Amino acid sequence: MIYISKVKYDEWYFYDSCRKFIREIEFVYNSYINNIKDIYDTPSNEAYKYVNYLEHNLQELESLYPDDAELEIQGKGQERYYFVLNMKYRNLAMYINLIYHMLEQFIMGICKFQQEYHTDDPYVKNLPLGSFNQCIKMFDEYDFEIRKLNIYDKIDELRLLQNVLKHSEGESKEKLIEKRPDLFIKKDSIFTMYKNTIIDATLNISEDDLKDYIGAIKEFLYLFPDKLIHKYN
Repeated sequence: MIYISKVKYDEWYFYDSCRKFIREIEFVYNSYINNIKDIYDTPSNEAYKYVNYLEHNLQELESLYPDDAELEIQGKGQERYYFVLNMKYRNLAMYINLIYHMLEQFIMGICKFQQEYHTDDPYVKNLPLGSFNQCIKMFDEYDFEIRKLNIYDKIDELRLLQNVLKHSEGESKEKLIEKRPDLFIKKDSIFTMYKNTIIDATLNISEDDLKDYIGAIKEFLYLFPDKLIHKYN
């Protein structure tokens, strides 16, 4: 008697989940451009307003004499300028970090749902799915090879950048230098001396970078097919 091994298969439907996420990531970007970035866009104006406030509220000062008070006001005005300038940088860094984690959690959520409810394949069932890169292995099983997509390099750049923003030193920094040396302004910068990427504006990130990453995420998700099929015995 000949036994024929029946081929099993999973069908993974995306429907409109990717397009809905694209609309949400566009909303996040537009919120930053239209509402958030302006708060920290004018450090000179904010410093001037703070100096004016101190001049009319001398009780806020520590100095007891007029000459000392004038110097203190000037010093606090300069300090406020750099506080606002650094917050502009930090705010941009937070949004770059945010969009990566939105993408990663979106992909992880899809994979975990598939793993839990739509496959009986032991290999797929036991795949660890704690990061974007781990999820790529599941897509490989469905013949959707993410690393071969042209846009993957930009997505990976975003992954490295958010790691550098969070952790400063490490393997991600070395890989990011290879991809984007322009993000690292000077070898003798504060980044090199103090190993920080959030306290000071040590990376040469811009709003154009945020726009490019949003575009890359959209292009990446538009490449997803409506259905993926995984065959196994």
